[in-house]
Amino acid sequence: MELKRAKGSLTRTYNFSDISVTENDKVLVTNDSSLDPLLFVFSDFTYESKIRFSSIPRCVAVIPGTDKAVVTLPEINRIQFINTSKMTSGDKVNVRFRCIAIAAGSDKIYVGGNGGTIKTLNIDGTVLTTLESVNLKSDIHFMLYDDFNEQIIARIEDKLCV
Repeated sequence: MELKRAKGSLTRTYNFSDISVTENDKVLVTNDSSLDPLLFVFSDFTYESKIRFSSIPRCVAVIPGTDKAVVTLPEINRIQFINTSKMTSGDKVNVRFRCIAIAAGSDKIYVGGNGGTIKTLNIDGTVLTTLESVNLKSDIHFMLYDDFNEQIIARIEDKLCV
């Protein structure tokens, strides 16, 4: 898959780290680079716009049934909301740990990261629970929420955990 600009291909080299699709079929792609802490927005595989962050966005998740998405900002221990109908950044929430991965269900956000920790938040960003793993020594790098089975799938260094 090649993502295109309105007038040609993306000309710089970017470090795309995560991707998510909105309710209105926009593709959100995070650029994990300190030089350009951006989230790119594509429509029909064509560049549409970008959102600049104060810190590097690592992962992105769309909250199903809403016009919200959320990104992790691991360097500052925060997540930040995005309005997906206007494609603007919103409130930041301090999750008080190095958050890397993120997933969302229809009523909860799951944030994973440092040492296997997973925090559950409501869709307004209030922390509901914290699960600190005693068995995992590595960080959670990727998460996916399975609505059907109501479970989280997480990737650590060389394993998938359910």
